[in-house]
Amino acid sequence: MIALVRHLGQRIICIPSKNMVIVRTGDVTDKKNNPKKIPGKETYIWVSEALKMIAI
Repeated sequence: MIALVRHLGQRIICIPSKNMVIVRTGDVTDKKNNPKKIPGKETYIWVSEALKMIAI
């Protein structure tokens, strides 16, 4: 998994083994608890839910 974390909580998550890209264009981020913009546990939840939706 490759995750790019950008301004205001926007994320691009690439999973080459599944030929999958997940894009979050959100407007909320937790700068106080995540100042370095490291993908938080919510990122892994999004990936898990996306995989469930496409039944991989």
